[in-house]
Amino acid sequence: MNNRTLREVIECLTEGRKLVQYSEDAYAFYLLDKYCESNPGATVSQVKQSAFSKLMEKPEIKSIIAKSGKGKLSGDMFRHYYTLEPQEFVITLSSWGCKEDYRWDQTSRPGVNLVMQLNLTNQHDEILRDLKINGEEFKFYSHPIHDSKSSLSWARIDFDFDSGEALIEELQTDWIRRAAKHNHLARKHQLQGCSTYFVYGDEFNVVEMLQYTGELLNKYQKSWMEVTLFYAIELIKEEIGIGNIFYHSYETGAVVKNISGTLPPRSLYTQLPKKFCFTQCKEGPGFIMEDRKAKRRLKKAKNASWFKLAI
Repeated sequence: MNNRTLREVIECLTEGRKLVQYSEDAYAFYLLDKYCESNPGATVSQVKQSAFSKLMEKPEIKSIIAKSGKGKLSGDMFRHYYTLEPQEFVITLSSWGCKEDYRWDQTSRPGVNLVMQLNLTNQHDEILRDLKINGEEFKFYSHPIHDSKSSLSWARIDFDFDSGEALIEELQTDWIRRAAKHNHLARKHQLQGCSTYFVYGDEFNVVEMLQYTGELLNKYQKSWMEVTLFYAIELIKEEIGIGNIFYHSYETGAVVKNISGTLPPRSLYTQLPKKFCFTQCKEGPGFIMEDRKAKRRLKKAKNASWFKLAI
């Protein structure tokens, strides 16, 4: 999209930050809520024949359905889902890319992307300070992270109001990747009997780093993808007002975004969209398929495919 549209959207959507709480599997309840909203009076049988059928196998959802009486469903049944230990995050918005750097910015078409940053809370940052660990070690400022907050991950999004379509360009994390690296190094040096280790001249305490990275990875390493994709979808649907959401497939996405060298984890563009009930299709969003430069890249893709979610 162009800079003007993006600036207007960001000004309308954000007051600087938004505190959110995420419970495991909340995405499933949200998607079923949206399905019922679009299909009033839907039955259990209808949902089981839809793209959202796999969600019906979750134990918590089975329990709700068992209480549905005559098998009729409504959004109210799925709207209030909580667990005893929800995870807290701070969401901020930013931008990424420019028309001139299209070749290098990994956007599917010339222009800019909306960035949704999923940040850790001030409470997390206090833990870092108490352990005397510099959070800068887990950041990479050449990526679209927040200037001061601890960005666990982010999602890049492109959309077009005229077509009523959105494309989730990527999900990514530097924080988890770098924490995993430090956890490995700290364990290695602990086995060697060392109390500290060095990375590019910076010294780190083995025990403190193991304590921090161990707890962080245990809490977020498996969940960050689910949480990030959920809030990206919610932002697109609830705030931007678009219900036709596309997501890159592994091979086609790499070609369209001009990714060379190391490709992102395959599971991000295979297992994750399927988990969220995206269905694979041959046609991508119209604003990409009709873009002259995007078309040129697409010619290089063999058996091009995308994922689509309609909510």
